[in-house]
Amino acid sequence: MPDALTSRWNMVDSQVRTADVTDLRLIEAMRATPREAFLPESQKALAYLDRDIALDGEDNVYLIKPMVLGRLLQAADIEPTDRVLVTGGAAGYAAALAGRLGAEVVAVCANDKVAAASRSALEASGLSNITVTAGEAGQGDAAGGLTTSSCSMARPRWFRRPSMTRSSPADASSACSRNLCPRAPPS
Repeated sequence: MPDALTSRWNMVDSQVRTADVTDLRLIEAMRATPREAFLPESQKALAYLDRDIALDGEDNVYLIKPMVLGRLLQAADIEPTDRVLVTGGAAGYAAALAGRLGAEVVAVCANDKVAAASRSALEASGLSNITVTAGEAGQGDAAGGLTTSSCSMARPRWFRRPSMTRSSPADASSACSRNLCPRAPPS
């Protein structure tokens, strides 16, 4: 059985790069980030499969397919100076990748249990530019005072400018209309 590093590189080469993910910074971030670290012990063996993984004990909380996440992050076009909001990021893996690409990340998880697991995995990964909270991203407080719609991964244009701390619903809607928001996996 291949080790995790070999499995991670195989995942990137056979699932992500073959899906037209060509951003070299993103490819390196995915190669450097151990996906299994963001799963419970009982699910670590599933980390590099080409599938959505429902987290044990959580309703409608998924670690989405590597290819889908790669395409979302590539479409978000995260620059090294960007502040990024990740909502519905489940286990923290999306936040970890965004943290390797951008300057600052706020990750909003569905509940305290998921947020705690995300924080733990992110701390173990050594990334210090990510803040994890629990709650509804559209409620403002959970998203660090920002207002957004319920996208799973987006870097709306209003979030790039460090001088802005609030957005209008129209700005958030435009981010979702660019197809950066995946649909929930079928139940």
